[in-house]
Amino acid sequence: EFFTSIKNTLIISANNFYIFKKSCVEQNFIINYHNSLLPKHKGCNAHIWSIWENDKKSGITWHKVDCGIDTGEIILQKEIQITEETTALKLLKKQHIIAIESLKECFNILKINNFSCEKSISYGGGYHKKCDLPNNGILDLSWEKEKINRFLRAMDNGNLTPKAKVFIKNKEIEIVCYKINETCIEIILDNDIILKI
Repeated sequence: EFFTSIKNTLIISANNFYIFKKSCVEQNFIINYHNSLLPKHKGCNAHIWSIWENDKKSGITWHKVDCGIDTGEIILQKEIQITEETTALKLLKKQHIIAIESLKECFNILKINNFSCEKSISYGGGYHKKCDLPNNGILDLSWEKEKINRFLRAMDNGNLTPKAKVFIKNKEIEIVCYKINETCIEIILDNDIILKI
C-alpha cells in the first residue's frame, strides 16, 4: 500500500526481495543495488553463482529499476576479482562494502546526467531464484577436485542459505565445515565423519 501511494520520489532499493509493481516503477525513480556485474546473475544469490560458475570477477551494479528483474539501465558498476580463496560469504561482504562506498558516486552520476541513464543492460546472463542452489545444494563426490573446491566455496554462505549436503550410503548428511589445501580437501560432516579428497 505504501509503494502504491507515493509518486515523484527517489527510492533506493538495497538488499531486499521486494519486486516493485509497475505503477510504482512508472511514477517514481528507483535505483537498485545488485551484487553482480549485470547482466550476469540476475535474481538471487548472485555471489554464490559467480563462484560456482567459475567467474574470474564479480562486483556490484547500481541500476535504475524497470518492470523486469535486474534489467534496468546501469548507472554504475565496480569489479571484484574472485580468487581460489574467495567464498560466497567473503564475496558478499566485499560487495556490500563497495556498494555502500559507491552510493555517493552513483548519486553524482545521476546528478550530472540529470537523472537519465544511458547504458542499458544487454540480455542474457542467467536468472536465479532464491531457492536455486548449485546442484540443488548437494556435493557430488565423483566431481574433480577443482569442481568440489568451487562448490564448497560457493555454498560457504554462513546461515544465509541452507547448508551443503552430501549423500553417503543413500543417506543425506550436512557438511559442517571444510579445509582446502594444496594436497587435499578435508570435509567434516554433521556426524563427525571426515572425508579427505
